[in-house]
Amino acid sequence: MTIPSVTSMAIAPQTMLSTFLVLLWNKKLIVVGLYPMASFKQRNDPVRLFWRRLLMLVLIVLVLFGIWAVIGVYIKERESSDLRQQAEAQLKDLQTRETALNEKISSLETARGQEAALRDEYQVGKDGEGMITIVEQPASTTTPEPQGEESWWQKIFWWW
Repeated sequence: MTIPSVTSMAIAPQTMLSTFLVLLWNKKLIVVGLYPMASFKQRNDPVRLFWRRLLMLVLIVLVLFGIWAVIGVYIKERESSDLRQQAEAQLKDLQTRETALNEKISSLETARGQEAALRDEYQVGKDGEGMITIVEQPASTTTPEPQGEESWWQKIFWWW
């Protein structure tokens, strides 16, 4: 594509008012014609203004709808994240319980484990075994008696 030079173009004075110089490219001027300015009556036509305002209203409604949808997705993501954390905590708890139960099952498969389970559950022993019961002293619930000596505070405020 060749760009015509300015000297080879014949530009009428009427078009000079509606043209705009864009840039200098390869030492040649490029001239672009602009649309003539619309008349004041065309720009302020009530029907055109109505359609512009209606279009703006529709765009605002669409933007608000989009914002509402994004907020809804964000809320659902937060809830699902919380539920996922709860489910992972439950899974970890269940895995811990499973390992404890598997250890208990494996200990009950031996004779020693069965005997220990019977002793814990029913408080029994073998023939000839004795049982020792350790009794702890009950904690003292009495308050110590105040001594006969009064403090200087009690001497000043004896009625208190």
